[in-house]
Amino acid sequence: MKDERDDQTLDLLPSGKRRGRPPTGKALSPAAKQAAYRARQREKTVTVTLNRPDCGELEIFLRNLRDGRTSTLDPEVVARLHEAVQSAWRGQLHTGNGDRK
Repeated sequence: MKDERDDQTLDLLPSGKRRGRPPTGKALSPAAKQAAYRARQREKTVTVTLNRPDCGELEIFLRNLRDGRTSTLDPEVVARLHEAVQSAWRGQLHTGNGDRK
């Protein structure tokens, strides 16, 4: 029998190597993993709020563009859409997409 305080005597039967991947001590709980995933997903999107009339104009324009027809938007509508997209982009650039609950 080996004395518990003896650190110089070798074991008779060396302990084998543990199976599997060695632990790093940085494991996350499932809730933390999900929160990190949702944060990454939020960084991929920008939420833009548009006025209803502008949405209708934009939908008609995009539908015509998809169908190969030419269509123009009123310059005022273009300016409002540009401002909405630009302000949403700047506002959500470093804070996620604003879906705070």
